[in-house]
Amino acid sequence: MAILDRFRRDTTNEPSILDGWFPGKDGQCTDDAIVMEYLLRDYNKNNLPGGGNVKVDVEIWVQEVSKIIEITSEFELDIYVTERWTDPSLIYDHLMPCKKNISVDGGVVLPQIWNPHACFVNSKDASIHRSPFSNIFLQVYSNGSVWHNYRIKLTGPCTNALRTFPIDQQKCMLFYESFNHNYEQ
Repeated sequence: MAILDRFRRDTTNEPSILDGWFPGKDGQCTDDAIVMEYLLRDYNKNNLPGGGNVKVDVEIWVQEVSKIIEITSEFELDIYVTERWTDPSLIYDHLMPCKKNISVDGGVVLPQIWNPHACFVNSKDASIHRSPFSNIFLQVYSNGSVWHNYRIKLTGPCTNALRTFPIDQQKCMLFYESFNHNYEQ
């Protein structure tokens, strides 16, 4: 009954695909669009998932080192970044979903949910690939797990130790961290 009460507290007069809907209506599974609208309707992206620390698993895969530019001490990379976390507010098993995971447009949904806002803090330039569409993938699982994947082209700094020519050393490092949240969050 708590689910039905939540719908009765509708604070807007705008029509919604949720109007007249309740989980398992007519014994049918719940469509992805209805699940996502239900989850995002009262969602507050400023609240930390679960109210406490959020563990975010990060995987970075280097597709290609496309350039090393000695003159400007820079390098260019094409990489894939994957972030995974769990948000109890996005659990939807109880809605009788048609699928156990929903793929959505990351460029549209990601700004509406909590996310780690992580970036390469020392990069000189970074851009998400567009080929021909934005390479941002977001999947929400019925247990509240969120999987975010995107492809980036970035330019980062290098330091050169030019003391042992011709076997000079270059160190090219990137630092990936949350821009909005500290380690305690």
